[in-house]
Amino acid sequence: MPYPLDFLPGHEAAFLLEVIQKLITIDSKDDYIDLIKSLNHIIPFDYATSGLVTLDSDGCVIGYDLLNINFSEDWITSYAEQKIYSIDVTVAENFKYYKTQCWRETYKKHDNPKRLLSFAHDFNLLNGYSCGAKGFGLYKKPSMISFVWNFEKNSAHISGLIEYLTPFIHIALSNVLYAQVAEAANNLLTRREKEVVSWLKEGKSSWEMSEILNVSEATINYHVNNIMKKLDAVNRTQIVAIALRNGIVELD
Repeated sequence: MPYPLDFLPGHEAAFLLEVIQKLITIDSKDDYIDLIKSLNHIIPFDYATSGLVTLDSDGCVIGYDLLNINFSEDWITSYAEQKIYSIDVTVAENFKYYKTQCWRETYKKHDNPKRLLSFAHDFNLLNGYSCGAKGFGLYKKPSMISFVWNFEKNSAHISGLIEYLTPFIHIALSNVLYAQVAEAANNLLTRREKEVVSWLKEGKSSWEMSEILNVSEATINYHVNNIMKKLDAVNRTQIVAIALRNGIVELD
């Protein structure tokens, strides 16, 4: 671990262990947000946000799933609409090194990018720390977690705490977002469509499923096509893979 608990005061170490235990087991969005807010006892932030991202082959962000703590809705909307993530040097730094960074130091490293600093100034988000983890866990996407307040001097202690906590926050973030995606995917399918997916998992053909379910083969193909559209799958194999990943069916 990058920040051994031995170096923390007793009360901080006890609190940190309690938080870590909760992060490992949490799967509710509201519980996640409340737990991150509770970190204010040891990290004096004003605002926080977190998310998992999709990167292209060059390591650039092309999409993200945000689990916001308390950034304003105006910031969330503007950041997405203006595609600020495409010029945000703290984002580029995060997914290159996956280490704790102080925003002001990153800005200086990149010659204080004017458009980004102007955007940050508009929302009074002038300094903060960010850290992230490479993709692991249920969702298997890399993460970025940011804590924001307008401090003047970088703190090795705070930076160390954030880096120590990041893998555990990543696990919680992955679990919560995975649960949301799985629930949404599960709710997309009708009872009959789930039956079809279950038989697809067993390798059954349309004809075999029509015999089992006592419907026409055309009806089975109709259900399969609907399932492909709903799950954004390109073939039957991918239907099964997506269904297993999202808990629509279980691996026996």
